[in-house]
Amino acid sequence: MRYIANYLDFSKTTIFNELHRLNSEYQAGLA
Repeated sequence: MRYIANYLDFSKTTIFNELHRLNSEYQAGLA
């Protein structure tokens, strides 16, 4: 069970980081 929780937490972090990176690139493109 702990493995699954760690995996989900890792996935959330990765997805959040990717969204943040894409948003930064998008903002840079608009500037």
